[in-house]
Amino acid sequence: MLTDKLTVIGGASNQLESIFAGPVTFQGLVTSTGNIQARKLTYSNPDGTVIRQTLMAPAALDSSNNPVVPTRPDLTGLGSTYPTQADGDLVYNSNWTPGASLGWIYYDNGDGNANTNWYEFGLTDTGVINISDTYSGSALTIDGAGTEGTGIGFGTEPENGFRVKVSGDFKVDGDVVGTGFGVVGSGKYIRRLYDGDGVQTTFQITNPSNSNIDHEANSVLVSLNGVVQIGGTSSEVTANTANYYINSAQVVFGDAPPTGTKIHIIELPI
Repeated sequence: MLTDKLTVIGGASNQLESIFAGPVTFQGLVTSTGNIQARKLTYSNPDGTVIRQTLMAPAALDSSNNPVVPTRPDLTGLGSTYPTQADGDLVYNSNWTPGASLGWIYYDNGDGNANTNWYEFGLTDTGVINISDTYSGSALTIDGAGTEGTGIGFGTEPENGFRVKVSGDFKVDGDVVGTGFGVVGSGKYIRRLYDGDGVQTTFQITNPSNSNIDHEANSVLVSLNGVVQIGGTSSEVTANTANYYINSAQVVFGDAPPTGTKIHIIELPI
């Protein structure tokens, strides 16, 4: 038992390694002015009960050297160092590459398969996924009302007026359900009925208040007494090659529908 301090010089060049073959307990502060090297860090209660463990390992690969699905760490060779896993354990990906997650966190989901108990964490922003609350040096807006917030860009930077922007094709496996404009669904077909009076030429339709999804002549179906009308531009209506055009969220006829005419407008999803 030492009752005073212990100083280990490490030889004349301070390079000799001191080896402790068994467990070592430090009951006070441990300070290092250099690196601390370990295969695993264990966090425990004063009674020795292990709470969390942290270590590093590469991603598990399949026979084609691609990450297995779902991804998990490869703990090969760590059996004696890390024999058991517990909820909250962290394994950092030792072969991390830009765009990959930083590692995995363990959670026993109860399915009896230890391989599916690892969940990725630490999604990295590499430009493929761009998260920002600014746009061209100013606060980013995330809707047409000018609400400031954080936007996400996939393959590009976020853009004013949108929460998410995607550059390139994308695929959705499953239904797309939305409560706003731009999503197809039976509830998105809006019907409007008006009666002609021989004077009125303009009839209101929905105004999305977003120039990117405003209605055009081709996004509404218009009929007079059941006869489908031809939509076009204002100049085409003037030239009598079309019956109506769209202006400021209104269907505009070249000639006022006669009195008693049933005007039927169906707004297609936009």
